Amino acid sequence: MTSLRFGGTVSFVFTTLLVCSATGDDKQHERPFDRYRAIFAVGVQTFTVKWTIEARQYVLDEVKRRGEKDKLIVCIDSNVPTEKFRADHALTTDQVIWLVLTFEESKVEAGRVSFTINADNGGYLQGAIFDPAVTFATAKSTLDRMLNGFFEFGEGKVTPR
Repeated sequence: MTSLRFGGTVSFVFTTLLVCSATGDDKQHERPFDRYRAIFAVGVQTFTVKWTIEARQYVLDEVKRRGEKDKLIVCIDSNVPTEKFRADHALTTDQVIWLVLTFEESKVEAGRVSFTINADNGGYLQGAIFDPAVTFATAKSTLDRMLNGFFEFGEGKVTPR
């Protein structure tokens, strides 16, 4: 776990857990994303901290843009029911990256927000904690770094150690 402070506004607590899939066929895949055909992404914001509403939409748009660039079928939030999405694309559960992007306000300090990227079936977890003074403009660079970490891992540019 690493803890950093940027300019007095972002406390960045970073925990990454990278685990290869247990399919046993890892050798035939050059990139972790090659094990999957789709991303089903859900974003959760905290309505009490207004900047998270814009940030949620931003990270979901980035997941869609970058996932499609990586030739993955992307379903954002509940714009399509999960079962219909899987049926329309002939997907089995193990062919989908289940990605949850969560903004959550601290129960201890008003305005302090944690953000996590969790792809539980891909074994990926990353998080940051933003100080109360943060705005979307100041959080964006950290969100970009976190999304870069997720996509670089999936693209095989970063490997677990």
